[in-house]
Amino acid sequence: MTCYDPRLLRTFLSLLMTPALVPLFLSVCLFSAGALYPEVCDDGGAPDWQSEVERANAEGDFDGAVLAIEEHLRLHPGDPEAHRAHAQALERMVLEGGASWLAMTDARDAWDRALELEPFSVETLRGAVSIRRRLGEHDAAAVLALRAVGTATLESGEVPPEILALALRCRVTAFQNATETAPAQRLQRAESLLNAMEGARRLEPQEAELASIQAGFLDWLGLPELASEVLLSALEENTRASALHRALIDIYLRQGVEERLVGIYDTFGGEATHGTLAWYTGYVARLSGDLALCERRHTEALEAYARCARWMEVAATLEPDFEATADQIRYQASVSTAWCAVDAQENGLARERLLRLLKDSPERRHERDGLGRSALQALSALGERAVQRSDFRRAAEDTRVVCEVAPEEGEWWNNLGFLLREYATQIEGGAYPEFEDPKAAALEVYRRSWDAYRRAAELIPDDVRVVNDAALIQVYHVLEELELAERMFTDSIERGQAQLEELGPGAEEAARFPIAQAVADAYQNLGYLYYHVYGKRIEARPYFVAAMGVGGGDRSGLEEYLTSIDAGDEGEEVAERNSLSQVSAPRAPLEAVDIPWESSLVEARLLAKELECPLVIYYRGAGLGLGVPFYDRVVCSESFAAATRGAVVVVCDTVRRTYYDRRRDGRRIVDSKWGAVTCGEHIACAEEFDVWYSELFGQGPGEEAEGLHLLRPGEEQPRPTDLRQLTERVAGGECEKPPPFEAIEAALAGVSGRSEALELVRTRTRLARERVERILWDGFQAGPAKEYLVQALAQDEHPSTRELLATCVRQTGNPALAQAALSVWPAGADLAPVWFAARWALKLEVRDAAWNVLSREAPEDLAVGVHALLAR
Repeated sequence: MTCYDPRLLRTFLSLLMTPALVPLFLSVCLFSAGALYPEVCDDGGAPDWQSEVERANAEGDFDGAVLAIEEHLRLHPGDPEAHRAHAQALERMVLEGGASWLAMTDARDAWDRALELEPFSVETLRGAVSIRRRLGEHDAAAVLALRAVGTATLESGEVPPEILALALRCRVTAFQNATETAPAQRLQRAESLLNAMEGARRLEPQEAELASIQAGFLDWLGLPELASEVLLSALEENTRASALHRALIDIYLRQGVEERLVGIYDTFGGEATHGTLAWYTGYVARLSGDLALCERRHTEALEAYARCARWMEVAATLEPDFEATADQIRYQASVSTAWCAVDAQENGLARERLLRLLKDSPERRHERDGLGRSALQALSALGERAVQRSDFRRAAEDTRVVCEVAPEEGEWWNNLGFLLREYATQIEGGAYPEFEDPKAAALEVYRRSWDAYRRAAELIPDDVRVVNDAALIQVYHVLEELELAERMFTDSIERGQAQLEELGPGAEEAARFPIAQAVADAYQNLGYLYYHVYGKRIEARPYFVAAMGVGGGDRSGLEEYLTSIDAGDEGEEVAERNSLSQVSAPRAPLEAVDIPWESSLVEARLLAKELECPLVIYYRGAGLGLGVPFYDRVVCSESFAAATRGAVVVVCDTVRRTYYDRRRDGRRIVDSKWGAVTCGEHIACAEEFDVWYSELFGQGPGEEAEGLHLLRPGEEQPRPTDLRQLTERVAGGECEKPPPFEAIEAALAGVSGRSEALELVRTRTRLARERVERILWDGFQAGPAKEYLVQALAQDEHPSTRELLATCVRQTGNPALAQAALSVWPAGADLAPVWFAARWALKLEVRDAAWNVLSREAPEDLAVGVHALLAR
């Protein structure tokens, strides 16, 4: 220590001790009084015993290692190094050699003998403490560490920081494993331990480990906000302590308040004179960008990623050792910047950024950003959008770039084969008038598609879908290597059937169906090959039959082939598939149409029954079937909106497309694909559909259930339907335009506002919830409407209502709203949002209101008691 004050140390020692540990402490001190001045025996010893121990350990002969050390100690009992080695060998014999756990007590005795010989050895002290913690002797470990503190004080007048830290850690472990249950007793011990930590930090204010121990204990108590204050004060003393930076950032991330780190590190960063601070300032900027991107605040995200790149450059300049990690974070920010453009639907800008990243650093194409997304995944997302627009040429151009810089990417060769195939089909259909001979031009592109597919099949031969698609090009388009194509189909079937057998009968449909579909496709393509290309109709029959029996999707269209074959020469030949029938010219992106999806299938069924109107369900499920891309476009079209006008509509989709359902300010993040519901809502609808379907039909929905379903008034079971049938069956009508939320708010301010607010809250529709949220978030700050709504939320016990009440408490943008929600917080409700407000609300009055609720609802919680204790 730089400055030693005996009075301060005596105060610290009194704090470090607890009444429960005093008798045990005294007994240990009396027992080991001689350890202060041990009689050192012969400390020699030839190094050959160590060589023998190393050899025995290397051979796994742990018993031999122990015997070699014991033989040495018989001749040299005063060798502390040998006693340490003896203890370590005994531990290893138990942990790795399978010896009885009783040997751990012998290891403890060996550590004690070493400690008697070297009372100031931190390594030996740690070993003696560690073995007691292994044995569950936490109080004894704490006393042993305290003895070391006292010994060091008597001998040298100061305590090494390592021993201080060890003593505190032992006391923390003893506290966490204590068996007493009386709240008052635990609170007393917690107060004593916190005072000891404060005393230790006053002794060594520069010691980062002491601050980490105190912060960790406060976090464990359930007071992460106080833990963060400890870490911040310690960082002001030592901004180079990476462990403190990591602990602080970890707390803010776990608590969901990482956006507040920006202000903290902007203050630190303004004084940055070393690489550590610059690095963490840049890292926090990246976290800020990630949050903004998750919440679709794209401009703020771009600004944050730019700050991240600048700070990482500063860090690498100031500390060359940071260059590798700084470059990694910079690259992650670059990938996220490209994803910003993808999420903002700026496809051209995203394409430019991604191709530049790919060409500059092809080896990093799989490296993920802070949100777990790579540059290749972003390019794949752009490709999917191009496919939705039928712009296969542009998608193929981008995919070829990937294949050129990363020729080992089999999946991308497969993508290229598919895109070239569809592009060739468009050329053949006349979608590109610049080709004078469309048929010849298409054939050339088909050949390029075949080459790409062949390359994919070579790289990923176990993917039966890829092998099948590769052979398909020959059968339907190129017709040049048919024998090879036939072998590829056969190989695809054999591999696929083996994979299905390996999955077993109880496999998840999401895993089983794609393989079964590929096997069925291969059988069907073989049948097509023999029926149309070879002209061997009878030999084609077994393949068509096999395709229908694999369980790889609807194959009812093959019955026409079987009828033709069974009729013999008199049977009418089935016409070849017209590949041009599905050709469409490149389309512009579809205009977004606001479909009023409901938030819950259960509520939608009740609403449709109450209104006596049809219920239309789009069950997308896991998107296994080939028809899903078509339906995805249909249900976002004006035609679908017109066909379902007057009906209740629900989308059931299991894919999560946003990271959160709400922003930190409480506002909803609607799904960009569906435009009216959050991801959590349409995923919940899919789960509700699965349960309902299983109740109706005795099994869960598979690929065959994907698509549109119609439940007409008075019916109990939904029926599969399509857009044409919907147009005919659903009696559409003009929908009344709902009044603006301002009008609803004004109505709630009237004499009957309290009852009207409760009625609005209990209306189980998406529109009603939107009205409630608009009033709460965008309505007048003062006025009875908001007050009545909050009271109504507290009275209603529906899960969606409780979620909204919790959001009112958690959001920090409107302190008055949070305080109002806390003032009516219902007894017995989940306290998680109240804990959040108590810890992290920006206004003191909100925090006080939250602690009042916690004192009422959880009076015996240790964190509540410690908070009250510290607030005195």
